[in-house]
Amino acid sequence: MSNSTFKSVLLFCLVYFLISVNARPKNLTDDAEILSEKKRLFRSGHESENDTLKNKNSNKTEIPTNFDWRDKKAVTSVKNQGECDNSDWAFAALGALETHLFLKNKTLVDLSPQELIDCSNQNGNYGCEGGDPRKAFHYIEDNGIQTEESYPFQGKNLKSCRKDLKGQKIAKNSTIILTKITEKNETEMKRILVNGPILAVIDAYANSFINYQGGIYYGKDCDKIGKHNVLIVGYGVTNTSRKEEFWIVKNSWGTDWGEEGYIRMARNRNTCGIASNATYIEIV
Repeated sequence: MSNSTFKSVLLFCLVYFLISVNARPKNLTDDAEILSEKKRLFRSGHESENDTLKNKNSNKTEIPTNFDWRDKKAVTSVKNQGECDNSDWAFAALGALETHLFLKNKTLVDLSPQELIDCSNQNGNYGCEGGDPRKAFHYIEDNGIQTEESYPFQGKNLKSCRKDLKGQKIAKNSTIILTKITEKNETEMKRILVNGPILAVIDAYANSFINYQGGIYYGKDCDKIGKHNVLIVGYGVTNTSRKEEFWIVKNSWGTDWGEEGYIRMARNRNTCGIASNATYIEIV
């Protein structure tokens, strides 16, 4: 090959390389683009299928046999929704947010469900008549949320949103990512829960659930499709010969119900639909 021919071939290869680099599709795994896409998904009312979250604890990572966020002083006290019958969505949403803010700021603060009941109707919620944690998070992103102390719970729909209150607005301008966990995958739920509590929707209207006083609850008379929002704060296995696996679930029916306001629901059975519609939040 002559010297001039070699230079021509070399020049052709260089030009081809530069064209191929410039034509390469944009890298959609850049952190900034992932964050932007997460914001877009949440803002449009969709959950993010966050593979990074699902892989936080791979199968190679050892997960403890028993885990409870209460042991880490990361869960606020049990509340009582009282006669505000369908306000469970507000208590569950704030329970998840309270723990994640604690993990971020090292301060555990009770937030105001009454503010969500009174004010997030602009986002599509209906106070004591029902609501959706996703819409509650929309409201909090845009407006922040006051503490329970500054905007106390009244157990009913108030006539108007108390925007005149001067309490601190927490989590305003945050971005809250809501990730839907694979349906009926309680192994995945267990691995994700060590990163923060999980929101779940269960059937809470079976007589056995309403009258629950303690022990592992199997819910033989409840449905797999639920409407009641609760917060899963831990899991475990009994130290009896039966080795019963369970979830630790925080309810909003006061401390006189269940095990001081909690219920241990049988795990790996999708008890009362606990794994049918479970989600996890992140704050960025």
